[in-house]
Amino acid sequence: MRAQLTDGQVTVFDRQDSALLSVLADANILVIRPPNDPARKTGEVMRCITI
Repeated sequence: MRAQLTDGQVTVFDRQDSALLSVLADANILVIRPPNDPARKTGEVMRCITI
C-alpha cells in the first residue's frame, strides 16, 4: 500500500487505485500486506519498503 513516512509515523493513503499516479508520486514508503489481510489497529508493526 502506498504511504508516507513523516517523523517516524507511517500514514497510508486512503485511495490506493493503481491509476492514481499522484498518490504514487507523493508516497515515500510502501506497506507490505498479504492478500486478505484483516484490518490492522493503529500502532501495529508492519513490513515496509522505502522508495
